[in-house]
This record gives sequence, C-alpha cells and structure tokens, in this order.
Amino acid sequence: MKKIIVCCLSLLIFVVGCGKDVANTEYIKYLRENGNAEEEIQRLIEYERNNKYLPKGGYVDVTRRTVKEVAKDMGITLDEYLAEYDLPADLPPLVSETEANYTVPVSKMAQVYGMDYEELKSLYNFPDTIDQSTPWGYAIGEARIVDVVGDDDAVNKLKERYNLPDYVNGNTLWKEVREIVDTKKQANRETTSKIIDE
Repeated sequence: MKKIIVCCLSLLIFVVGCGKDVANTEYIKYLRENGNAEEEIQRLIEYERNNKYLPKGGYVDVTRRTVKEVAKDMGITLDEYLAEYDLPADLPPLVSETEANYTVPVSKMAQVYGMDYEELKSLYNFPDTIDQSTPWGYAIGEARIVDVVGDDDAVNKLKERYNLPDYVNGNTLWKEVREIVDTKKQANRETTSKIIDE
C-alpha cells in the first residue's frame, strides 16, 4: 500500500511546508516569461506572502503548469477543481500545480487514497501537531523519510538516486530533502520534454 502511495506522490506531487516571506522567484520569472498578466502575478505573490504553510522561497515548480491549466486540461472550471480537492476558493489561478497539490488538506488526501484520516496518519506516523485540516505538504514534510518511502532499503535507494547528503537517514524529516528531490524531478521532466520536442 505504501509503495502505491509513494508512486502516486511522484506522479501527482502532493506535498506543503511552512512559513515564508518571499514568493518563489524562479516560478514568478517563468510566469512573466510566458506572458501571464502582471495583475494575476501580483495576486499570486500576495497570496503566497500570507500563506503561513509555505516554505521560505516557495515550492519547486515541478510540472510547469498553473492550477488554471490543470483545470482546463481536466475539462472543468477552476472553481470546480478547487471544490473537488477542498482547496481555498480564493486560490489564485497562477498558483503552480505543485503548490496547489501541496495545499490539499490531509483529510482530502486520505479520501484520494481510499483511507480515513486516522489510517493515513498512522501510515506516515504523523506527529500530533498534524490534524485533518493541515495542508498535505506540511504534514508530509513532518514525516520521517523512512515513513514516506517504506523501509531502510528504500531510503538508501532514494539517497543514491537523488544524491542526498551523507547525514540523511531514515529519521530525517521529509521537508529536509524535499527541495533537492523536487529540483531533480523538475530537471528530469524538462530534459524529457526537450527530447520529445526534438
């Protein structure tokens, strides 16, 4: 069951962190280079500055898609998408897919995986500071790596695949390695995309 969930996490990139004061400058630069309206970009920046769960500097934009693009690709409106995943109704349309997924409440994530909240909390050994309304990324960030990937063998494979520092072990919290992992996922996706385009 845990391996299935880890696989889904890799594909859907569901996660959230804590406390930040500056928007993700790389993502903002990407939005401007791709002709998005400055008014919408400023709305995004303001939203992120007031989101206490975001890590400093924001999340790595793994998929290069905005939440409004995701909704369009699904054939639904943005409002329908936000309601489907219990996301804030005022979530700006330019929020990245990664950040939107990371904002899904733990209770909703449990439903996505066919569990109840207590089952998911037990599976990842979440601390008592996590409750049903906690954003998924913040919650998973507080989990130990071994509880995220499954066992010590999987931890070693993760370290090798993403060239994680020597100090990282099963008891290291996921939030301490997430940026490294997501940055390499982003690079891999972009490399794959270039190969396909060529």
